[in-house]
Amino acid sequence: MKRTVNTSKLKVNNLKRTHEIDTKAEYKTYNMKTIDLFLKEGFSITVFAVGDIITRVIPKESSEDQYNENLGIATTVQLKSDSSWLGDPFKYIGIYNNQIWLEHSSGIFKGKISRLDLHEWSDGWDKFELPNGITIEQL
Repeated sequence: MKRTVNTSKLKVNNLKRTHEIDTKAEYKTYNMKTIDLFLKEGFSITVFAVGDIITRVIPKESSEDQYNENLGIATTVQLKSDSSWLGDPFKYIGIYNNQIWLEHSSGIFKGKISRLDLHEWSDGWDKFELPNGITIEQL
């Protein structure tokens, strides 16, 4: 028996994701794997509408391709992982001049505008969510 699971009910994010699984036992295992999976993936900034409240869900990875002449192989070296703004709420303003324009929605930078390079920061975004009973003003 195939069962369709809408993972948006897991409150991981607001974007709808639907997957099919076979049995009830697989359903329990699937839910745990799904939560782990969805905590690590993000979306392109281009899927959001102007005015959406969004956040970073995965760190930005910086890497460099290097060629090892002694071994005769090419390798990719991870230089750093940038967790800036991970989990912080932003109001999405749009993309202009190859820059992502965001307005900070909480904290000491509330109301301030930030620009990020589209090429480096395009992936790793999701809709911002808060636990029940908590508002952005409380952050």
